[in-house]
Amino acid sequence: MPRSSLLAALVALIVFAGATPATAASGDVRALLERHEASARYRVAASAELDGATLVVHATVRSKASTRPLAGATVRAGGRSRVTNRSGVARLTLAETPQRLLVVTVAKRGLHGLRLIVHPRTTST
Repeated sequence: MPRSSLLAALVALIVFAGATPATAASGDVRALLERHEASARYRVAASAELDGATLVVHATVRSKASTRPLAGATVRAGGRSRVTNRSGVARLTLAETPQRLLVVTVAKRGLHGLRLIVHPRTTST
């Protein structure tokens, strides 16, 4: 690998891992890599249900050994955001009932985020 490509990859990894210029300059790259590996051990999972203009999201964090509610995660959809409660649930009241696909994101610092696509229900009369 050319030296310039290796340097670009290392800078991208440092930025992805959340380094500040001071941390990167101090040469503490190993700590950044360890933090990134620790976040990869856990997996965010979520389900979302749309009932009219109300979106209910259930978020969990999974490891090899357990699954537990994900409290304190930020859920965003339709220009609104809420934080999950200690049961891992967030309820968002949207401005109106979505007519198209709704993109929902679930994120918490230190964990890889998750993006869901919610299909609105169609009712025939």
